[in-house]
Amino acid sequence: MTRNKKIILILILTIVLFCLSLFYVRNEVCCMFAGMRHRGFPYQIISISKVTEDFEEAKKVYSLNDFELLSRGWKLKIDSGFDPLFWSISFNFIFYLAISSGLIFIVERIKQNEKKIKK
Repeated sequence: MTRNKKIILILILTIVLFCLSLFYVRNEVCCMFAGMRHRGFPYQIISISKVTEDFEEAKKVYSLNDFELLSRGWKLKIDSGFDPLFWSISFNFIFYLAISSGLIFIVERIKQNEKKIKK
């Protein structure tokens, strides 16, 4: 595979993995009572949360989808929670760039070994 094709393939795979990571959900109920849903892996990028005095209301994070939570007054935040958003997005992108590069490297090695076996 030529170098340019490899770079384009790595970038496309990185973007796809990054977008798919937003489907990863961590639900959490904590601290008298806060319900939170975080999206993004390994660092969160999007969160939906609500602080309430009712434990049953906080537990709705486990049973309702995002649109229902937002229509019930839950807050949508686009931030990482700890670090500036730029650093979280950058780290997540670099993380998936490394995974994509590793996958392409492994596929190339497998193809090279198959060619050696056929000879």
